[in-house]
Amino acid sequence: MDYTKSATVIQTQFFIRWQNLLKILNNIAPSIPNTADSRVFILLINKINSNCIAAISLILKNFINEGFMIFRSAIETTIYAKYLKLYPNEQKHFLEKSLAIKIKYQLGLYKDLRTFPRLREIIELQQNIENNIKEFIRNNEILNKKFPQSIINFTDKEIQTLDNFFQKQRLGSQNVYILLKEIQKIEPKFANTKYNLHDVFYHFYDENSTILHGNLYYWNDQPTLDKYNLLIISSHLIRILTSIEDIIKDKLSPTIQEDLKQEIKKLIELESKIDLFSTSFPAC
Repeated sequence: MDYTKSATVIQTQFFIRWQNLLKILNNIAPSIPNTADSRVFILLINKINSNCIAAISLILKNFINEGFMIFRSAIETTIYAKYLKLYPNEQKHFLEKSLAIKIKYQLGLYKDLRTFPRLREIIELQQNIENNIKEFIRNNEILNKKFPQSIINFTDKEIQTLDNFFQKQRLGSQNVYILLKEIQKIEPKFANTKYNLHDVFYHFYDENSTILHGNLYYWNDQPTLDKYNLLIISSHLIRILTSIEDIIKDKLSPTIQEDLKQEIKKLIELESKIDLFSTSFPAC
């Protein structure tokens, strides 16, 4: 079923509210001044934005489980953004780790490309990766000692040296449960709103993780956009955007803040029309 073509009246109203929130989310990162203290949040909000757009796009095409899996990534990133807001000394480490992960995977691609025919496009891609790796070496104290003045010819021995470097680095994602515990030490309710976002995010993340990791119940009973799932999807968007607004409220324009406030209010009003115990959708 493609819900963009077969939606009921109430489903369509939810879709409109979701799309309006996504438009606001899409405008948040570009509106933030690109300064040293905001760069990490621009990066994370762009990722959250991409996740939410992908999740809603999948859901509207009836890939609801898949949409919830993408929401899992958005939730994880929202929690990471909140953690970095409360612990600003960790921001530099986060940016360094993010770049190291990017270069690590580019190195893996580079090794694979060496087995391809020497086509012009392949050579250009390899050259771009080489430039990125050289720049990374220049700014990394450990690698600078191994490659003085960034002299590297990408021999087998040099590539093995780079491989060994990345294998010794702890580049895995931060455990989301540890982040939530650290956040709770400072903000017991996560974002200090009327929502207990700590518990909400914990539940959403666990539920979506269950879908991701293969509980067969979910894959044998593909959900539909019934009243329950309309509310759950709306809850994801409301909580994510509430958290983002809290994290960067000092950097948001009054216009975006007001638009966000009004759209969240409209979605909550729409939610209030849903009676989970009724067997039919409301006629509105």
